[in-house]
Amino acid sequence: MENDAKEWNVRRVLSMFDHATAAKILATPLYRMVSDDS
Repeated sequence: MENDAKEWNVRRVLSMFDHATAAKILATPLYRMVSDDS
């Protein structure tokens, strides 16, 4: 995720994972109203 934003850092995800895995990660929505992931 981007710091201070609810969006994926696409370049970082693509650099860390193969294309198929990155596509699944990037397709996962990040909900703006969620602030605590515990």
